This record gives sequence, structure tokens and C-alpha cells, in this order.
Amino acid sequence: MQIKELGHVVLYVRDVEQSANFYRDTLGFNELFREGSAAAFSSGRTHHELLLIEVGGNLKTDKQVSPGLYHIYILDPDGNELELYADMSDEWKKNPQAIVSKTKTLYLRS
Repeated sequence: MQIKELGHVVLYVRDVEQSANFYRDTLGFNELFREGSAAAFSSGRTHHELLLIEVGGNLKTDKQVSPGLYHIYILDPDGNELELYADMSDEWKKNPQAIVSKTKTLYLRS
């Protein structure tokens, strides 16, 4: 998978090595640097769109589910929920009903 665009995100992570490998190897981010307790990534659009800062600690396990919009999400190594999507066509621009078509499974290789 190759990430096309990201605004700007800073994530506190338990293990910068594990998380940086995930974002680089699984999601295809371009790694700019990895030093000490930080790693930065960019698509080339800005100086960096993703910064990981290691803080240690345990995973949050008390996620509460409440009513609202929900898409297809994955969890990174620290339990941060990420929304991934890919428009397979632009049919939805011409036919608004296309957005309610069945969701297809997204397979990730690590």
C-alpha cells in the first residue's frame, strides 16, 4: 500500500522502532529520519506529515463504542485507530447512490 496524502499527525507511541517499521513497511510511508525516541515521515508534500514520539507505557484497552459514523479501520502497534480508504473509481461523483455499495476488503501485507 502507498499512502497518497496525510495532513499532519504527531503520535505518542510505546516503541518507536516497532511503530516506525509499521508505518514504513505496512503502510508505505517514506521515512525521513529515525533518531532516539522519534521518527518522521513525509510523502514529499511537506517537511513531514507524520511524527512518532516514543513515550513507553501500556496500550489503552478501555475503548468505548458509541453511536456514530464508522468506516473500515485498522490499529497500529499502539492501538491508534487509523482510517484507510481508496476510491476505486469516481462513479460516486456522477451517481451518489454508489457510496452505499458494498465495501470491499482491504488486504495489507506486512
